[in-house]
This record gives sequence, C-alpha cells and structure tokens, in this order.
Amino acid sequence: MTPLTTTNANTGLEERIKFDGTSLSLIYKKVRMITKTISMVERIGCLLCWVGLLANLCHGFSSSSLPSSPFMASKPAISTFLSASSVSTSTNINSTSTSGWKPKIESLQDRRSLRNQAHDSEIIGTKSFHHVEFYCGDARSTANHFCLSLGMSITGTTSQATGNDQCVSYGLESEDNFKLLLTAPYSRARASSDEGSNDNDGEYDAPLSLPNFNVEGAHNFFQKHGLAARAVGVEVEDAKAAFEASVANGAVPVLEPSFLPTCPAQLRDESNSKDGGCYIAEVELYGDVVLRYVSFPKTENANTVASSNGNALTQPFLPHLAPVETNTLRESYGIYRIDHAVGNVHDLQEAYKRILGFTGFHEFAEFTSEDVGTVDSGLNSVVLASDSEEVLLPLNEPTTGR
Repeated sequence: MTPLTTTNANTGLEERIKFDGTSLSLIYKKVRMITKTISMVERIGCLLCWVGLLANLCHGFSSSSLPSSPFMASKPAISTFLSASSVSTSTNINSTSTSGWKPKIESLQDRRSLRNQAHDSEIIGTKSFHHVEFYCGDARSTANHFCLSLGMSITGTTSQATGNDQCVSYGLESEDNFKLLLTAPYSRARASSDEGSNDNDGEYDAPLSLPNFNVEGAHNFFQKHGLAARAVGVEVEDAKAAFEASVANGAVPVLEPSFLPTCPAQLRDESNSKDGGCYIAEVELYGDVVLRYVSFPKTENANTVASSNGNALTQPFLPHLAPVETNTLRESYGIYRIDHAVGNVHDLQEAYKRILGFTGFHEFAEFTSEDVGTVDSGLNSVVLASDSEEVLLPLNEPTTGR
C-alpha cells in the first residue's frame, strides 16, 4: 500500500501515514451518511413548501390578498371568505362594479319583462346587422379558415388582382344574412404615397377599398389587436340621416356619409347594369371599433346574376367587391345571421349612456356578477336593442366577483 505523506504543522517534519482497507471503508461510509443527511434535509424542506401551498389552496385565495388588476375596481376587493350567515340575496351588487352601474331590476326572472315590448325610441333607423369587418394580417388564409370553420363562402373580393393596391378584402357569406368582411393592408410603403384610386380605375374589376381606409392605420390596428373586429356594420334606412342623428346626440364622427360606387366587375353583368352603389358612414362605438351605417337604394338587384361565360355569379354584399363564381361556393352549416355583437368595456356606465344616447336603443337585458360570475371574477352586462330587436349590442364590464 502506498503511504500518504503529510507535513506536521507543529514540527514541520514530514510524517508518513498508512491507511489500511478498514480505515478507508469507514471514511467512505461516513461521507455517504453525511450526503444522505443533506439530501434528506433538502427533501423535507421541499415537502414543507408543498404542504404550505396545498394548505393555502384548500382554504382558497382571498381576492383581497391578490394584486389588483387595472381592470378591477379601485375600491377594496370583497373577501371570498364569507360565512353562510353573512350572505344574502341582496348582496351589494354595486360594490363589484367598476363604474357604479346598477341594474334597473334586481331579480333575474323579472328582467325578462324587458324583452319583446313595443318600442319607438330609436333615432338611427336600423333594419338589421349587415356585416362585421375584421382586420387581419393574411386575408386569404383567414378567409379559408373562416370558410372551413363556419361553412361560409367567398362571394366577393378586391385586391391587387382587381386593381386595388391599398388592401385585399374578401366578402364571406352564409345563408341569407351572415356576412363577414376580412381585410388586410398591403405594404406600408403605400401609406406614404397618395392613397386613392388608380389612374385607370375603369380598366380594373374592383379597384376601390372602402371609404376612409388607411394603410398605416390598418397596420397599427393589427399590431395592437391582432385579428379583431374593426367595424360593426348595420343596415339603416338612410346612412346620412343616421349619421347626422348620431352626431347630434353625442356620437364621435369617424367617416361622414360617403358614396361607394358599384365596381366595374358587377356592372359588366347585364342584369346588374345600374350603378346602385351604397352609402356608408361611421361613428365611434367603443375602443378602436366603429359602428358602420350602410344604406342601399330602394331598388336592389337580385343576389344572383348570370356571368358572360354562363356561370352563375353571386352578387357580393358590398358594391366595391368583384363577384366570385358559384362553383367555389361551400355548403352552408346553417348559420343564418348575426344575433348580437358584444363589446367588453372598462366603464359600463359611460359606454351604456353614450351608445344609448346616440342610437336611441332600449334596454333588452341585464346581468350582474350574481348571474354571471365566480367568487373571484364576474361581469356586469347590459344589452341594448333596436326597436325591432334585430340589432343587439351587449356591453360587458369586468367585476371583482360575488
């Protein structure tokens, strides 16, 4: 066995120490024991942490112990530790609102009386929802996805292929009155040039975008929101009259009434030779979303006409879109129309009063966090409706829960 040589600290002399097999075995066992002890202590510490976490979960998190969100009320949060004796059916509904909104009728059952009543308060003359426009980054892929998922068909388009160098749009339809417009802007390089019609618009099938479309604004919208609704379109008796009535009652104007002519591709069909076009106007709805008024001449052409090559064409729901042949139409899944368009707002009371004021809509339904919510979160909601109740605009605000 090779001896281990060490130096004595006191004498400075070298000493030779010999270890036999037994000594080395004892040292090895002691080292292993120390290692196991350290490992056991670490495991016990970790186990204690998990026990503490599980205990907290079992008792539930108090909303007062959670950090406040910018969407939550500025008032002190209501604790979720409520005993049975402290809960009543008239729990301070207003204490969870972010805006001080209160329902007119506290009972959910009694609120049904708000529906199906005769009303004559509307000032914008709506007929029904017309379409919803989404801004996106890739209009073609998004259109294919919507068609496959919702059983819709592309019935109209405008793009560089039709002479439009501002944006590409696809009109999607299902059954009688479910219509979506998907729009993606082209390069930002166009935003610095003169935006408008081409010099020879008549040579192209559908060279126009919607009035007031802005390449830079569309890019900014998509960067901020991603795929999102830009406009809620409603058909009205007279877009100009609806716009003027709304602005006179507090609406913020976005687009003054503008005429949108029928594109050359639609005019080439003999049965659609009259340039009916439509009028469009816009006001702010909430956030970056606009309420779009659309009105058509009293005499409208048939939806389906014959093309020059004998194939049937389905007329798009907006006149600036070039029609698409029906051999590309997909079988519908049975979605007939838009029932309502919901807006989530930070201040329900403000949005409610403002939209009620410039539309003349009436209250169709109410919900509170007692109806839709958990102990930690919920919402207050008001549904505004047109006189015919064909157009429903629910407004939601977040709450701190029951």
